[in-house]
Amino acid sequence: FSHRQVQRVALATMSKQTRKARHLAAAAWLATGEPDPDVAGMYAGHLLAAADADPGAPDAQFIRRRALSTIVEAARRAASVGALREAVALFERAAEIEPDEGLRAEHLVDAAGWAEHYGDRAAAAGYYASARALREAGGHTRQALALRAQELNADRWTRPAGELIEPMRLVHEALAGVQDAAFARAAAALAGVLYVH
Repeated sequence: FSHRQVQRVALATMSKQTRKARHLAAAAWLATGEPDPDVAGMYAGHLLAAADADPGAPDAQFIRRRALSTIVEAARRAASVGALREAVALFERAAEIEPDEGLRAEHLVDAAGWAEHYGDRAAAAGYYASARALREAGGHTRQALALRAQELNADRWTRPAGELIEPMRLVHEALAGVQDAAFARAAAALAGVLYVH
């Protein structure tokens, strides 16, 4: 449809089964082309719209999972070819539709990492903060603290060191005592903050 209003009216007049069938047909047609992150996003969008058209259908969850796996695969493919902004957008989209909070946090961490790679450290800090909130809500305190360290590390390019050293010290102290991956990430982030400033 070339005009959003025409699209809305046309879709509103269709039954949910017809809307679902049309979205699945559009997704099938898009799947015949060459792999492309932009097309993968449209493909997944049609799958999600099909699942949303008839959420009570027995295959709705399967369709949503297929859309999610398509988005994650497209994000990884985009990152592997250097299309980092597309990778970030796709990982963010995956986090939006992921039902599992742990996996949602992982998608946000992936988005943060690729945002850092292309230089958008403010966005990276935001993704780390969102992932941290999910980990805190899930009772994963050490992982949340490690994500706080990564968030502060990303902030080192946009905030004065004086604002970062005390929060980093508190994270480091909270993680001290157990030499695990969370402690190592926090120590590396603290070193990054101190080295840059």
